[in-house]
Amino acid sequence: MALAIGSKLEGRYQLRREIARGQRSVVYQAQHQFTLRSVALKVLYGPAARDETQRDVLLAEARLITELRHPCVVTMIDAGQVSDPSVPGPARPYLVMEMLEGRSLAGVLAARRQLEVEDGLTIALGLCSALACAHESGVVHQAISPQNLFLPPAGPGLTVTFPGVYEPPVKLIDFSSAARAIVAGVDERPGRTSDGAAAAYLAPEQHNRQPTDERCDIFSLGVVFYECLTGQLPFEGSAVKLTSAQQIAPPIELRAEVPGALSDAVLRALAPNPADRYPDARAFAHALRTANDQAPPSKSTIPPVMRRAAPRASYLTPVRVHRAGGVAAVDGSTEDISEGGMLLLGPCALEDEEQVQVRFALPISGQVITVNAVARWRRE
Repeated sequence: MALAIGSKLEGRYQLRREIARGQRSVVYQAQHQFTLRSVALKVLYGPAARDETQRDVLLAEARLITELRHPCVVTMIDAGQVSDPSVPGPARPYLVMEMLEGRSLAGVLAARRQLEVEDGLTIALGLCSALACAHESGVVHQAISPQNLFLPPAGPGLTVTFPGVYEPPVKLIDFSSAARAIVAGVDERPGRTSDGAAAAYLAPEQHNRQPTDERCDIFSLGVVFYECLTGQLPFEGSAVKLTSAQQIAPPIELRAEVPGALSDAVLRALAPNPADRYPDARAFAHALRTANDQAPPSKSTIPPVMRRAAPRASYLTPVRVHRAGGVAAVDGSTEDISEGGMLLLGPCALEDEEQVQVRFALPISGQVITVNAVARWRRE
């Protein structure tokens, strides 16, 4: 059975609410008793809680996420074991991860159907970077889908971006399939999928239980990006009967604003034969950037993923924006300060791409900071 809301694990983590539930595990929002930090806590339940292999898988997931250390991969904080009188046998392990703000890409697509081309490309490039890190560490995720991609909070307003540092555009979560492959061994990897792995996003070789490598993640990312661009999947049902990329309608045919080179890049990622896809995530990212460079200029600038964002303010902070040429300064406020920038609240008279200086006091220390920045309008 699942743990009771309000209970404490090892006297440190108090369970606040249930966030998600799969076939083997449940994720809670919890709070650390001493630091008061809000975290996501994942623990086995039901028959899986008594299964030694499943316990090994959960601990393997903790280790591999800890080793990856990438801005676009969920951060592992802690792990432990909890005893439950209602569950006979040894104590069951649990994982403690950062509590992500925002919502899954699946939720965003359900609400909007498709994304702006630039936004979809930003997500794809961030995910390519995360997958390159994982693949070079010998980890194949095997369950890339919108359910396992988490987007930070976003909304209308003016984003003031500090040059050179950006907030990660996406977080990759749920490495249980990769962990299961590690525990089971390479010989048992084909066909293994995680609780949240939707069949529509799996590569043909995964459906057919053939040997897999990092190129199955390239295929799954291609499906996700295709859906972001067009609002629909590239094929009906799943890729199990896919024999040629020519069976897939090019994104540009479904949405005229998709650049032709970008459409072609996505189709190559969706090749049924792994040998016809990009050899790795870096090659896919290079193709996407090249395709974007060939596209007509856009008002939206795609920021590269650089490093983790600093802690955000949890209350409104006064901000003064100084403009060039002696133009009167603009006063506003923000509830979102990070190394990547800030979202100004209230009416703003700034121009898109205007070079400005932003002056504000850090919420905790009170230190006054002045930074050079670029104003960019954020669309819905």
